[in-house]
Amino acid sequence: MNFPNLKFKSGNLSEEEYIVMITNTLKKNIKRGAKKTTAVLLSGGIDSSLIVALLSELNISKIKTFTIAYKGRKIDESKHAKMVSKMYHTEHYEIEIKQTAEEVLREIIPFCDKVVPDASLIPTYVVCRETKKHVDYAFCGDGGDDYFGGYDWYIVNNYSKYLPRTFRKFIGKFIPDGFYKDALLNPQPLNKMLERDQQIYLTEQLILKSKVAQKASGLKLICPFLYKNMIEISKQIPDNLKIRNWKSKYILRKIAEGYLPKELIWRWKMGFRYTMENKEFINLMEKMLSERDKYV
Repeated sequence: MNFPNLKFKSGNLSEEEYIVMITNTLKKNIKRGAKKTTAVLLSGGIDSSLIVALLSELNISKIKTFTIAYKGRKIDESKHAKMVSKMYHTEHYEIEIKQTAEEVLREIIPFCDKVVPDASLIPTYVVCRETKKHVDYAFCGDGGDDYFGGYDWYIVNNYSKYLPRTFRKFIGKFIPDGFYKDALLNPQPLNKMLERDQQIYLTEQLILKSKVAQKASGLKLICPFLYKNMIEISKQIPDNLKIRNWKSKYILRKIAEGYLPKELIWRWKMGFRYTMENKEFINLMEKMLSERDKYV
């Protein structure tokens, strides 16, 4: 998947004008994708929930939604997905991961020749595998966070510049190396950080994860937020419409207010996660890739 190498260039439209522009463009992309499917990988987050809401406006056929459920765990977002499903009367499927990570990786390794440094490959593959039993294509919300400022470290980046450097360095001693620590110690213009993450985190981790999950499952994903027209708009949006009042992805949350319950829109981002930490997952995947002949 190739993305246009577009530079950030803030526009001068009002918040309301951007809301209309983004909404209309997203509707256009969803209508285009709906020629192939009305199925959605519904995480319970804003992006995939907004896709369900806008897809329902087309009134073409019953929407199918597919969600990973971690019953009884803090990372479980299935109740939010179910809320959206009930609101838009979708044919809803909850999927629980009953296999171990090793058992799931045995199915993935034949389709992968390098480590995917993200434990959420496991739920991504499982939801794709189970969805493929019903459809060949499905919508997903990939790209919303990456182009509209959806990660919490962007909030840290936005406000850490107001803290004394000595205080930031002291706090940084207790934070593991990574995006959050970098945002705390080295705050920079938001668009510069977004550009870095799009070139590295999006392409080398998230898109790699998606490609492997699609290849191993046979499901093809349609990502309305990753169409060129959405990327072009995202590059024009000023920082204060991406991060505002300690909330990430502000402009998409404002759009969602017209379609989704406030309790879903303004809650803290959970993220699509797995029960295993990335480091442990990477070690397991490295080991299994070194023994790849066993699984091919």
